Order: sequence, then structure tokens, then C-alpha cells
Amino acid sequence: MSDYSTPGGFLRPNFDAIPSQLKTLDQWFMWRAEQRPSEPGKFQKRPRNLEGVAVSKTDPGQMNDFDSARATFEESEGRFTGVGISLLRNGVHPGERVLICIDLDHVRDPKTGEIEPWAQQIIMDLDSYTEASPSGKGVHIWAFGEPPAGNRNRDLDGIEGQRVEFYGAGAFLTVTGCPIGKALHVIDHTDKLKQLYARLGTEHEQSSTYERESQPGGHETYFGKFAEVDLDTLPISERTKQLIREGTPKSSRSETVYSAICTMVNAGLDNTVIRSVLTDRRYGLSKKALEERHGNRVFAAEWLLPQIEKAHATSTKAGAYQHTGGGASAQPPPSAADDDKRPEWLRDDVFDRIEAEVSDMLATPAPPQRYLVENLIPAECVGVLAAATKTGKSFWGLELSVLASIGAPFFGFRIPEPFPVVYLNGEDSRADFHRRLKAIYLELGLAEKQLQGFWPFLLAGQDCRLTGMVERDFLVLEGVVDRLCELILRKTQVKGLVIVDTLARFHGGLESNEHLTVFVKALERIRELTGWSVLAMHHISQQATLNGQNLDLMAVRGGTALVSNTRFHLAMQTMTEAEAKSYGIEQGDRQQYVQLASGGFNYGPALGSAWFRRIKGGVLVKVTLERIPQGKAEQPELYNNIVEFVTDELVAGRYYSKRGFCEQYGGTENRFAISAVGLRTAVAKLITDKKLTLMNRPRYLANDPNYKNIPIVLATPLHAQNMKLQEAENETADTADTTADTADIRHDDDYPP
Repeated sequence: MSDYSTPGGFLRPNFDAIPSQLKTLDQWFMWRAEQRPSEPGKFQKRPRNLEGVAVSKTDPGQMNDFDSARATFEESEGRFTGVGISLLRNGVHPGERVLICIDLDHVRDPKTGEIEPWAQQIIMDLDSYTEASPSGKGVHIWAFGEPPAGNRNRDLDGIEGQRVEFYGAGAFLTVTGCPIGKALHVIDHTDKLKQLYARLGTEHEQSSTYERESQPGGHETYFGKFAEVDLDTLPISERTKQLIREGTPKSSRSETVYSAICTMVNAGLDNTVIRSVLTDRRYGLSKKALEERHGNRVFAAEWLLPQIEKAHATSTKAGAYQHTGGGASAQPPPSAADDDKRPEWLRDDVFDRIEAEVSDMLATPAPPQRYLVENLIPAECVGVLAAATKTGKSFWGLELSVLASIGAPFFGFRIPEPFPVVYLNGEDSRADFHRRLKAIYLELGLAEKQLQGFWPFLLAGQDCRLTGMVERDFLVLEGVVDRLCELILRKTQVKGLVIVDTLARFHGGLESNEHLTVFVKALERIRELTGWSVLAMHHISQQATLNGQNLDLMAVRGGTALVSNTRFHLAMQTMTEAEAKSYGIEQGDRQQYVQLASGGFNYGPALGSAWFRRIKGGVLVKVTLERIPQGKAEQPELYNNIVEFVTDELVAGRYYSKRGFCEQYGGTENRFAISAVGLRTAVAKLITDKKLTLMNRPRYLANDPNYKNIPIVLATPLHAQNMKLQEAENETADTADTTADTADIRHDDDYPP
């Protein structure tokens, strides 16, 4: 049984015990236990993606395979409490087999494992895979069957306290892998499930989540009935009420819906009220959610849930920084009679000042473009680095920070002078960061170097938003941004670089063009107040990763605003299969290579691309790769020369490992006039074609110091066969000699002197 070792005393997942039928599903999420503010001792278990962002449980684009979920949990250092499965909306027609979970709460003693008799009987009757719930106090029974006619969550045989809850398509269920009983597989139990359904009373039966609106007024059930809400009684502004009543043009509905949700969350309204208001056909703003789900109010309410959850996570209701300035909507337009209240750029003398500035520009030399890292990161600019998950962008940023602070060249890119780095890290635990920093120091040989001007802010689990909802507007949280800038300027007057890792951890809104434009304004405010450059790290969309578009910055997650409004752009991707082939890299090794490319550069020539290789500890080092000359490695003459040379060397008693042979004789100036990469590719093909082979090092070389570290050597098939026969004959001869010696000893014993 798993131990209680996750935060909150929850069972740690035992991944090896999870049935294969669940492992094969690509419907896995992460989850983290979150205390319910209104219910002490109770926890929310919201589905989250691999980055920890709360997402919709029915969004296939956010779901993951089992191996990815397991790896993320094991590497998370406590960021997540466990994993779970979303039961997709399939099998909604009668007779269709779907995955179902039966949840029995508070039937198990977490210390002794003892289960209530009535619950134990259900477990025995179904005889399908059963496991303890995360608290250890409940039981989850997994089975295949038909979905019930209604969402039946009620007492068994009408006995109070014997509560049985059924979950089918559309639900999110945690998975612990802590089995109960002997059943280790998920079984199809349609008939037995029907018998169990029949034992559940009809009192308070809830409507099916699969049905369209059918009850008077459209108030069908979605884990509880919709509320009749009088908009005029809600404690929100008249402007927000007007937006809800009248709606907005289609082009701005998404942002308006989210703004209304945030306003209602900040006003303390519960989720039922918010769902009810924004799916009520009396109000114009309900069109967005209803159109997203083809007029089905139940599904429309579900579509709203991720946005409601995000609004709760970014609420300014308690203790968050408040917006302290700007924005045209924050104050009424300035009076024409009061010049002092007008924005600076609209003062009466604006045109005179512009003319003077242009004249001054033409009369004086333009300042040269300064770089923090030459031809890579310009000074006093805002940029973005985009990459897929687990590409190595955080390691890249950390290595840049370390080398910048000591003034060392950054893998061939010159750093004109050391500069300070403020590293805003919203993902890594202290232990993770410690390991990464230590690995960089050891692997790059920096043991004697002292870091000066490197300040990592480790903010995982904290509210570190730079943008968020204030009343009904999505704005820069200037109180936070200005305080950060104040601290930077108080610490140093040397201009440097702020790294934001990752954007999702510091952005309090949607990944839409409108909200990301506001986030860029937050980064620009840091640049304006400090004179520092800012580099935000962000993810490429999952679909772009699947399509091999990792270096296409237009595929950055959330829209084009992030790229269009920033001034330098970098992208990273893991080596593709085609690239591995062109560089002569074995497919099993290609994941260790990462490409950095410039997707756009407004201040000079783009850097092109550079390759890095992961070494011990995940550290990235720059490497130079040579493409195999077109057709060179396919020339028969080259193949013949390689085989003849290997044969001659074997006859002379000289042996090579595959790697050693390619390194020694590769290079356009060496014997075969082909690079080491090209030679490696040619040798690999010769082995595939069985013109060369690999064999164990000859025994007679076992004690030769030149071959001590070469257990496998390159050979021709004929030589390998002859060597094998020769060693077999030698072994037979050795055995015969040993037998003869033994016979002589016995003879001497029989005839003592």
C-alpha cells in the first residue's frame, strides 16, 4: 500500500499497480489538493496540465498520456498531489460500453484498511479493479458498462449513510494505484452495474448530464440545479450588469465573459450563481457559452468552469495588489479646461515638442545598438523565447544567467561586459533549482568562479502575477511591477536582464491576443522603469509540437500578440528525425540535441541557428554539427575502401571500436575524405548491410592496456566468424590439456613411489 507522503496526507500514487486498461488512455491530468476556503478540512481536486495550470477536464488538447503524467509527477518535487483521468464524452448512446467509476466515500479506515461490510459486498459483487481514494477513506471501483439513464448518486437500498456515486463521461477522477482486493483488471460488468443501479432509489434523482434542456425554464441538473438569479440584486457594478444584459459584439465576447466572471468572483458570488447568470437566455452575454455548446445549457455551464476556476486563482478579492494607475477606463476623460490632468502625450504643446525632437535627431549621431549578448539579446528590449515543454529552455536561461554574471562567453556569443540578471522562476522548487545550479557549475567547470549580480526569485506556489482583473478591466498590476522595479534599482544601477520563467506563472489572464498584449505592457513597464531588457519564456502550443512547428513563433501558445509586440524572438526545439539523419545522429540519441534559432530580430542580422547537447544533469553545451555531404555517404567506392581498410587492420592485429574508428579516420583531410559524422553514417550502413559487424574483443587482448576500455570492436563478418572458431578450438584444447593433467595426477596417486 502507498504511503501518506504527499502534502495534506494524501496517498502517493503507486504507478506500477495501475491497470493497463487505464494506462493506455491518453486522458490523464495532474491535480493538486487545494483547501476550500468555505469548507475547512475539505479539498478541491481540479485537473491541471503538465505545467500546473488549471484546465477543463473535457479539453482533449490539455490531456496527456500516462507516461508523461507519471514523469511529471515524479519530477515535480511536491508541486502536484497526484494524477487522474478524464472520462471523455463517448458512449452516451444506450448499449455503448464506456469506462465508469463507482465512488464510495468514508467506507474505509485509512489506518487498518478495514472496509464497511455493505461497501465490501459491492466490491466483491463487481470483482473489478478497486483502489483506495487519495484520502485513504474512500474507495473507487473501476468497470466498463453502459451509462445510467440518470446521474444516480444516492443511498443504496434507501439506507441513509450507504451513499453510492456513479461517474461516467464528463467526469474527472483521481487515480492512486493503491489496489483493494485481488482484482487487478478493469472488467466489463454491464449487467451487474444495472443490478446496482436498480438498488438505488428514485428520490431526488438527478437529470442526465447527457440530455438537452427538458425541464420548465431550462433548469436541468449539472451536479446541482441552476439558480433563479435576479441580476439587479447582485453586488456588482451597473456597468457589468449592463454588459451581461445586453451582451457585446461577437469579436469581444470571450474577454467580456471572462471579465464578468472575475467581477462576480471578486464580489464573492459562488459558482452556481455565476454559471446560472452566464447561461441564462434572458441575458445577451449568455450567447457565448451557449453557442460554444450548441445551445445545451448543461454543457455551456461546464464550458465556463475552467474560466471560473482561473478567476478564483487570480482573484484580487483578498490581499492581492491593486491597480494603482492608468487606463482610459479607470478615470473619466480629462477636462479640456484642466490641462494638468491630460496625458503627457496630449498636452497643448505636443506638436512643438515633436518637431524639436525630430530636428535634434537629424542633427546628432544616432546611438549605436547595445547588446547584452552580442547578436542575441539587445539591451533595453523586450523579447520572448518559445519552446515545447521539456525542451530545456529553463536550463538555457539559467546557464545564460550564470555566464552573464561572471562575464564568460555564452557558448560562442560574446558578452561585451558582465551584466546582472533577475531570474523570476515560477516553476522550480528550491531543491530542483539547487540541483540545476550545481550541475551547471560542475559541468561547465566554474568551481572557482563567484556569482555576482545573479538574483533568482524562487516563486513556485506563490501569487506572482504581473497582470490581472481589477474590477471589470484586465490590467497591468502596477503595484507589483513598480515594486519589483523599485527593488532592482535600489540594488544596482547597472542595467541587466530580467528573465520571466514561464509566462504562464506570471500572467493572470487568458492566453488571448487582448490579454497577452496587456502582459507585454507589463514587461515594457519593467523596461521603461529600469532600462533593463526582459526575456519571457513561453510554450509552443501542443498542436504545433505534434505538427513539428516548434521553431514557428506564430505557433506560440495563446496567439500572435506576444510575438508581434516584442522586439527579439528566440525558439528552441529538440532535434527531429529528419535532422538526426542529415547530421548522422542515431535516432536513439537525437533527444539529447536541442536547436536554438532566431525567429525574428529587429536590430540586426539574425543569428541563424545553434545546436546544444544535453550532458550530465541536463546541462546544455554548444556543439558544432556537420551535415553529411549530399550523396557522399552513398558512394560504393567509399564503402569498398572502408571494408578493405578494416580488413587490412584486422590482419595486422589492430582493432577499433566503432566510435574510435570514426573519430580517428573521420575528417575531410583524413583517409576517407569525409567528416566523422559522415563516416559514422557510412559504417552504420555497412553494418546494416552485413559487410561489417561488431564482435567481442579477442580474448588474447584482454590484458592489453590499449584495449582495456574497448569490449566491442569493429570487424568483417568473415573475421568475426574465424575468430569465434579459433577461440572455440582454443577452448577445446585447453579443456583437453586440463583433462590430461587431471589423469596424470590420478595415475600418480594410484602408484605412489
